[in-house]
Amino acid sequence: MLALNVQKGDICIRTDENKTYILQNSPASELQNWIELTTPTDAVQSVNGRTGAVTLNYQDVGAVQANEAITGATKCKITYDSKGLVTAGGDLTADDIPDISATYETKTNKSDDFTTGSSVTYASTKALVDGLATKAEIKKFTATVGTSWAKGASNEYTQEVTVDGVLETDTPTIDLVLSDDVETAKSQIEAWSCVSRITTETGKIKIYCYDVAPESEFTIQIISFR
Repeated sequence: MLALNVQKGDICIRTDENKTYILQNSPASELQNWIELTTPTDAVQSVNGRTGAVTLNYQDVGAVQANEAITGATKCKITYDSKGLVTAGGDLTADDIPDISATYETKTNKSDDFTTGSSVTYASTKALVDGLATKAEIKKFTATVGTSWAKGASNEYTQEVTVDGVLETDTPTIDLVLSDDVETAKSQIEAWSCVSRITTETGKIKIYCYDVAPESEFTIQIISFR
């Protein structure tokens, strides 16, 4: 530091001492002309009004002890101001602690049209869940469609085929069952291409062909999900 080529007002940082000096007078080679720059301490001055080696617990900051059961005597009823800052804490009362011991059925629930009680809600919900848990029933039928067609007033061709077990309420999936013989299968595909619509009634189906009546007999498979 004393060997530096500096002038008054220059600063020297001493890494060997972790100190900083400023040259107050010349020459720089004289130690008394350097003044140490003091800095404020970075240590915490006080904590919550305490000084020295401070150790805080939950009581020092008005907190609830960790893992302590919340009771009516625990100050955890908080009051806030308009800015959301805590202004006060009070003791819980019995009215502040909800009673959750009652069953769901006996508690009033406004989810059904905002009027009915939870017992009705519970029953309807249970019925829905029970319905979802019921497996769908699959019914499979086969029917042979012949070559006897009735011609209607609009030049459509229809044929009714008896199928025991089919219901009017069914909305089945219907597909062609092909023969293992190639030539027979080709005629079945051609006949199936003429079909425009199939409806169900109780115990039978009705096949509609709007353009041409099939000339070959074919078999269909009917699958209903109930």
